[in-house]
Amino acid sequence: MLYTKNLLGFVWLQIAYLHSRTSLDSPLMLVKFKKILKKKIMVQLIHVFSVMILISLAVSGYFAQAESRKKILMWSGIASLVVMLTGFGMAGMQKIGFPLWINVKILCWLLISSLVGVYFRKPELKGKLLVFNIVLAFVALSMVYWFRFNL
Repeated sequence: MLYTKNLLGFVWLQIAYLHSRTSLDSPLMLVKFKKILKKKIMVQLIHVFSVMILISLAVSGYFAQAESRKKILMWSGIASLVVMLTGFGMAGMQKIGFPLWINVKILCWLLISSLVGVYFRKPELKGKLLVFNIVLAFVALSMVYWFRFNL
């Protein structure tokens, strides 16, 4: 499967592929292609937004007071669920299976999701857990940009 470094390259590859198989002159094929592309982009945007929310909630757990524990845990659980659904949805839409970089991202997602609760249970480890959270976010992000696009 060909990977490109930007969305425009992906769009042109998809158009060339569809044009080689069918005629893009038919309005029905063009409408179908636009719907598929909009769905992929929307799922990616929701995924990236929910990852940002999850990481910000995990970091805010470091600074939170004990009385805000319930709200932070609730919203981080919702964000974690959205990350899981959109992440597996994108893997299924792209039909790429589970290569190494996706398995590493799943592990990082599970650890970041669990760190929010650990902040409140082990307040003496908050400093180390915050650094660990930032390292996990960096590893997950580098899996996409380094492994996915360069292998």
